[in-house]
Amino acid sequence: MAIPVDSNEWQTILFDGDLSDNELLEGDSDDERIEELLQTERIEELLQAPDEQPPDELEGIVFENPNDSVEVCDNSTHNSQSRPSARRDKLVWHSVDRPNVNSECVVNHCDPPPELTQFQYFKKFFSDDIIEMFVTETNRYSVQKSGGEKSINTNKNEIEQFFGIHIMSGVIKVPSYRLYWANVSRFSSIADCMQRNRFDTLRSNLHVVNNENMLPKSHPDHDRLFKVRPFLNILQQNFRILEHEEFSAVDEMMIPFKGRSSIKQYVKNKPHKWGIKVFCLASRSGLLIDFEVYIGKGTAPSDSGLGLSGDIVIRLAQTIPKHKNYKLSFDNWFASYNLVVALKTIGILSVCTVRTNRIPNCSFPSDKELKDKGRGSFSVKTEKKKI
Repeated sequence: MAIPVDSNEWQTILFDGDLSDNELLEGDSDDERIEELLQTERIEELLQAPDEQPPDELEGIVFENPNDSVEVCDNSTHNSQSRPSARRDKLVWHSVDRPNVNSECVVNHCDPPPELTQFQYFKKFFSDDIIEMFVTETNRYSVQKSGGEKSINTNKNEIEQFFGIHIMSGVIKVPSYRLYWANVSRFSSIADCMQRNRFDTLRSNLHVVNNENMLPKSHPDHDRLFKVRPFLNILQQNFRILEHEEFSAVDEMMIPFKGRSSIKQYVKNKPHKWGIKVFCLASRSGLLIDFEVYIGKGTAPSDSGLGLSGDIVIRLAQTIPKHKNYKLSFDNWFASYNLVVALKTIGILSVCTVRTNRIPNCSFPSDKELKDKGRGSFSVKTEKKKI
């Protein structure tokens, strides 16, 4: 995860272009992304509207070009709750001097909580509600699986031991989990905790949802994450109790996985090429605050006209306090002019790299021209003559 910098370096990022996350994800297409944006109803309506000046909400949005990637910085707040949609072919850009940016975040944060043990901290997120849900649904599935004959009658303590074994096996690794109970390789911390056959029984019956409520794939409300949706919902609620810091970032991560799943992704430029793609919101301290599992087209359904990448940022930014100068950063896969405007209207400052074909009609000096001007040279443009 990319972690934002401190307040003293914030101005440097905005105007000196010290941000270089230009990762191009496998399968991304700029042309398709722009075509999707142009074809939305909101943009089409504006293209058919008479000429008009850009809305007042856009005042103060600055675009820079320190090098190949272009910085987009949002440096003002606004109380409007409406979401403007800019007319792409009518934007007129003006070269301006380096503006003064008021990005001070005046927020009284709560005192840090008392120091917790590792287990207490783990339970803050993997709460008792989750354990009880696993107990109920695992017992229910065992009855359904046996044709109503009997339940495996697991309980809270046993499910906690089951997950504890999995955590321990991630630290002490062996080729096969059965080796923890084998005579030649017995590992007492696991083998004394639970019998192997009982572990196998829990492993084959573990469930978190009632299968009878599952909708067929042909149904419009079918959820590809139905099997784990209640678990994910509680996890998200528990992560969101963390207090937001002034700086946060949206990025993607890969959960390594090579099994069978319809949501498994392959990204060749990642350290873990196969896995489950998850979009995350993290604080400057590196703590995960919110996440959204990528399932394809329906990952973050919205009619905002921002496309999938923009809708993901808006969805993850929902819990960030509005109109208090909190800062959100993201890379060029998410960034677009309309996304910066949308964040601005809900009072969130943003900084990002952006692909030049996502800011139409906006030209900058070439790399050679900036190089001739010397190290630290930059160019600033805005759609308003005054900032």
